[in-house]
Amino acid sequence: MEDKTLEMKVQKSEDKPIYINGINITSSYFDFQFIFSNNSVDLNLGTIDCQELVKIIMSPQHAKATLNLLLAQITIYEEKFGALVVPQVLEGTSNAAE
Repeated sequence: MEDKTLEMKVQKSEDKPIYINGINITSSYFDFQFIFSNNSVDLNLGTIDCQELVKIIMSPQHAKATLNLLLAQITIYEEKFGALVVPQVLEGTSNAAE
């Protein structure tokens, strides 16, 4: 069979971009779920308000491919702008069941 080059046709969304500052990731044998949210802190009330904005569900294979793409983009970013420093409060944060 002859290899053919495929052209990707992208249809742009009518939706506006969404800023997120929180993510919750869960997984099962069959899929990964990414719940993106916008979190805000009310120091007067001592609360954190979490507005879930988008839930994305994908296969484990697609999740790993996404991880590889994200790592490649972070490497390019750091080569251009310098190393990213993740605050210790965010290091290793997880809600995964042990």
